[in-house]
Amino acid sequence: MELMIVVAIIGILAAISIPSYNNYIAKTANNSCQSEIYAYTKVAAIAIYENTTIPNYTPSRCNAITGTISDSNSTFTTTAIPPGGSRIITCSIASANCTIAP
Repeated sequence: MELMIVVAIIGILAAISIPSYNNYIAKTANNSCQSEIYAYTKVAAIAIYENTTIPNYTPSRCNAITGTISDSNSTFTTTAIPPGGSRIITCSIASANCTIAP
């Protein structure tokens, strides 16, 4: 009887903690990807300012990073998809901000 109670308590704790842990992992992956894309946006801004070629970038924490530059070289926008692909992160050197679209 006591063993069944212990198993039931462990089951309840697991049911509560596993979704919280998964949310924590997803949030951490999104934050890591956002840090990576922001760093790439800064590198691109420096390259544009110095009138050099924007370096190729291989993402390590994001599934994909793409960058587009305007015709006047005044804006550069990067877009990244974090692991899981649930959100899209966009950074712009014109606004110096990153936004996360749900």
